[in-house]
Amino acid sequence: KSVALIYEYSNEATKAVVLDKGTPFTIGEMTSLNVGPLHENRLFRGGEDGGSSVVMIHGRHDIENSLRIGDTNLFVGGLTSAVKAVEEGRVQAEEFKFFFNFMRWSPGALEEQVAEGKWSTAFISDRCILSQSTKSDQELWPKMNRMLKEMGLV
Repeated sequence: KSVALIYEYSNEATKAVVLDKGTPFTIGEMTSLNVGPLHENRLFRGGEDGGSSVVMIHGRHDIENSLRIGDTNLFVGGLTSAVKAVEEGRVQAEEFKFFFNFMRWSPGALEEQVAEGKWSTAFISDRCILSQSTKSDQELWPKMNRMLKEMGLV
């Protein structure tokens, strides 16, 4: 069982990242991208799709070339701007969460899985989504499962 964040929903595909599958690696150890002062940020396993892609999620509206995720206060992308903002001291490196790969569904596939009870939907806090602690990895699914049971959704 996992907790995932849908960050892209379109007629072409639905993409999400698994939030609670941390790795023992940092983004700097596992990529050749110029991540500058973000090199010590923990890397999460976002899913099985995407080749060797990296997804960066954050809550900064002022990061250029990032896209708002739905109607949330979260954003995806904007690595170059994020590196610059951290170098300039305008933001903290911990405000950015990195994922190796992602989950992908073809049009309608996720909706079918939700209808079949394979997935449940819920809103969770930005703080919970952006948490990078090991303890959060271990507690996120049990916490979400309890909440969904209390709401009668599972």
